[in-house]
Amino acid sequence: MRLYKTGDLCPCCGQPIRLESPEALEVFSIAAALLGFRDEKEEFAELLFREAQEQEGKEKKQ
Repeated sequence: MRLYKTGDLCPCCGQPIRLESPEALEVFSIAAALLGFRDEKEEFAELLFREAQEQEGKEKKQ
């Protein structure tokens, strides 16, 4: 789960997050994770990881 900070882009609408309270940011981060909103960077990193695993699997079979 990603912990969002003030100024980070909202995973839902793309606007900068204006919340400043640490408690509110924590609740926002939890809600975003529970609702399934994902950070694009996190998704891209997972995609690269999966592709690397698949490539390793193909190389081992050869």
